[in-house]
Amino acid sequence: MTGRHTRPHAPLGQAARNAASRILVVGLNAAAGIVTARALNPDGRGISALAIAVAGATVSLGFLSVEQAHVQLWKGRRDAVIANSVLLGPAVGAVAAIVGTAVVWLGAHFGVLDVHPGILLLALAAVPASVTGLYLSTALVLDARVSLVNRAMVWVGVLQCVVTFGMALTGSLTPGSVVAIWSGSAFAMLLVLLAGARPALRRRDPTLARQALALGVRLHPGSVALYLTYRLDVLVLGALATPTAVGLYALAVTVGELTRIPTEAVRGVFLPRQAEGDRAASADVTAVATRVSVALAAVCVGGLCLVAPVLIPLAYGHDFADSVHALYALGPGLFMVQAGRQIGAYLIKHDRPFVVSALPTVAVLANAGANLLLIPRWGLIGCGLSASLGFTLMTVGQAVRFCRTTGVRWHRLLPGPGDVVLVRRRLASRRPATAVAVPEHSPRQRSTAGTTATDGDLVATPADPDGRR
Repeated sequence: MTGRHTRPHAPLGQAARNAASRILVVGLNAAAGIVTARALNPDGRGISALAIAVAGATVSLGFLSVEQAHVQLWKGRRDAVIANSVLLGPAVGAVAAIVGTAVVWLGAHFGVLDVHPGILLLALAAVPASVTGLYLSTALVLDARVSLVNRAMVWVGVLQCVVTFGMALTGSLTPGSVVAIWSGSAFAMLLVLLAGARPALRRRDPTLARQALALGVRLHPGSVALYLTYRLDVLVLGALATPTAVGLYALAVTVGELTRIPTEAVRGVFLPRQAEGDRAASADVTAVATRVSVALAAVCVGGLCLVAPVLIPLAYGHDFADSVHALYALGPGLFMVQAGRQIGAYLIKHDRPFVVSALPTVAVLANAGANLLLIPRWGLIGCGLSASLGFTLMTVGQAVRFCRTTGVRWHRLLPGPGDVVLVRRRLASRRPATAVAVPEHSPRQRSTAGTTATDGDLVATPADPDGRR
């Protein structure tokens, strides 16, 4: 049984609808984040941000990349994959939550990590629901039910925003309630997906489940390395600095991640041709897409840094003015990671899994070492510089690898005036594009669903009040 995913083409407008859904969710989370920042001081915000970061790390380190394995095992197994996703998610998530709790308890016992235990347990309680939602959403994307995933993201974003606003108006918004809203969003997302998907659990396949677990474990090191590249800084800062510093830095990261929206929209346009073409054609498309991304990243990151001294205090309050300095330190890394996003997609399709995993691993090690050296000296600014170093090493490594394996000269990755015209023509094209989903942290994976993944996120996982995932 092949299911709905046999439809090979989807209108280019699907990418625009996906982008619109993400932008709407980001806007809702940003609004909730502003209210949260104004209701809590940086210290209170840091407490909630650290607990959410720990729970998010538990999900990302413990989900075992089963949803990636399902991408490879999907053909002819639609119903079994969907049923297995619903059944494997709670089991894998529960194990991850237990292990995460034990690790954090050890960290607190030895004075490495100071997290409020009640708030932390509240965040970790959402891990099984988050993992199950991740698995099920990936299966729905493979089944070409992208609209269901998008609707779930939007409805949960609206619910989270309304609850946050209501509690702020009544004066009951605390670090604990912020974490409770985040955890509740994970369960709400899962319930919406289950109601829409109506999985047939009788179609479960234990043999397929064992295959998915075995394959996922082999793919998981690359996923872990990529996640840590993006999130290690907050965790290290939480161990070496005060909750206030964590709150200020987390806000800088949240604002900085707004720069990914334009490059994600471009990626959705070019990704089908990258994935469907042969090696030479895919390399040419990647070069064009990279030139566009470099230009967009320069404009977006530069513009954000320019308006940040006014935007952040105005939106979040003067207590968060120091977040501007952290954003400046993050700026080079933000530019590099957005500029090189298209190259990562090419390497996943055409390069070896070891190479794909090695690049973020090097970035993680460099980031961790720089954090240990710079945070004690420069605080959250040192944390931002460390993240920029990690992102730069990863992107430069990807670009060097791409140029060596394809023969594309490095100057073809830099934008010129003609690229603006090219993007306008491409976006205006009505020709249908083969829609695929290629997670950036797993090799040799394809889908026929009309959506794209970002940084390995095929689906929406619960966002914190500032829109981070």
